[in-house]
Amino acid sequence: MYGQTHVALSRCVSLDGIRLNKEIKPEHIIVNKRVVEFYIILKIVKGNMYKKTKQLLSELFLEEELNKLDFNSNTDKKFIIERIIQYGWIRHVNWMLKKFRKPEIVATVKRSKNIDKKTANFWSIHFKIPKSEIINYKNLPVLENTYDPFFKFNKNFI
Repeated sequence: MYGQTHVALSRCVSLDGIRLNKEIKPEHIIVNKRVVEFYIILKIVKGNMYKKTKQLLSELFLEEELNKLDFNSNTDKKFIIERIIQYGWIRHVNWMLKKFRKPEIVATVKRSKNIDKKTANFWSIHFKIPKSEIINYKNLPVLENTYDPFFKFNKNFI
């Protein structure tokens, strides 16, 4: 039966106390070829997505910065979001809105000391963030703007 070796061994929390009646050899393990093909395709797709992401972000980051970025690190997420909201074009913003959750972006806007006041103003309007919650918003006039240029691109994100 497919996957039985994996099922049995995945239940173990340590190798202590495990006894095998006989050695497990590669020929004892039956692998479904469709599963192997799926993982090969998945690896190729992920690789292509990584290349496209790297190409897109190379417009905003130096090569050294880009190679060091860890998309799972909170510090790097904040750095990426700051760079995109400050300098990004619509293609970068659309990627950011798909890649990061709204609370991560809002928290970055609220806490960032690396964005300028015009940027803080724009994103406060877009995300309806009270100006008093944005660190970098000191002494800015209140700009009431009923037109939100991003609304037409990401209605589902709001």
